[in-house]
Formats: sequence, C-alpha cells, structure tokens
Amino acid sequence: MKAQMLTYLAWILRITFVAAVILSIGILTSKYLLARIDVSTQQASILSYRLLFENDLFYADKYTGIEYPVIYSYQQLSSVSREDVDRMLQSRLGSSSLAAGRIEIRRPATEVFGDGNSFVERPEFVRTFYYNRPVFERFSALSESLIFRGETAHLLKVYPVVFEESGQLSSANLTIEVFVQK
Repeated sequence: MKAQMLTYLAWILRITFVAAVILSIGILTSKYLLARIDVSTQQASILSYRLLFENDLFYADKYTGIEYPVIYSYQQLSSVSREDVDRMLQSRLGSSSLAAGRIEIRRPATEVFGDGNSFVERPEFVRTFYYNRPVFERFSALSESLIFRGETAHLLKVYPVVFEESGQLSSANLTIEVFVQK
C-alpha cells in the first residue's frame, strides 16, 4: 500500500513537472513570436535633436567662423522667412508622412536684470517653423482626441537658448514638439 502511494506521488510530480515545462515553453515561444518593439519614442527623440541642431539659425562669429549651437542670431531669425526654413528642414530631413515637428523660438517681452527691481522693455519675439506642417496639424488633432491618442508618439522639449542682438545677449526659450506615428 505504501509503495503504491509512493508510485502515485511520483507520477503526480512527473505530470506536474511536464506540465510546467510545456507551459514555460509555450510562454517563451509566444513572447518570442509576439514581440513588438516600440521605437517611436526613440524616433521622436532623434527627430527633435535633428530639428534642434540642423536648422542653420545659429550665431556664427564673423572673425573665427565658429557656430555656437545654443546662441541664435536675432538678425538672421528676423530676416529669414518661415517658408525658407520649412523648405530647408524638408530638404535636410527628407519628406515623411509618418513624422512631423515644430520649432518655436520665444523671447519674452520683459527681462529682469540685476537686483530684480530694474526691467528692460522690449517687444516679444516669436518665430515658429514647421517640418511637415500638414502632417503636424493632423497628428496634433489626433493626439487631442480620446480615441486616437495612442496612435502617435508625442515629444515636447523646451531648451533655454541665448539671443545675440547687436552684441547683447539675452535669454529665450526654444520649444520643439515632435509627433511620430507608431
């Protein structure tokens, strides 16, 4: 009787072990076959850096020819047209119906200097440039809807930058907003 109980217990352990092995093989196989790697956030990050560093709006020292990537020339930004920059970004980054971006450079109207009691008044400066504007508008509308919110990867970054205006440096914000379809 005791030997028969041990035989039953051994069979129960064998069946449990075989079931665990089959289950683990099934889980690993399904994970391998159904693996979906989402790289849209990395694509959005790469596109934002390309928009940041490939726009030719930087301040270049006229004596040395060195471009400073965090200093923007006020004269160059105010003289260039939006369409020229849009075409330049389109030619550098290529055309895509799966990605779009917007660059907005904003300098506030007032700036505090020194002890916090003195203000310098100047007009607010805002320039907006697009990479694939129709695609950007479509993706921004999709990201605001409740149903299609997960269809695009949205990345919004704000960088502090410096304006060079007739030898004077002032602070500004550069906002890059990027959409990439998943």
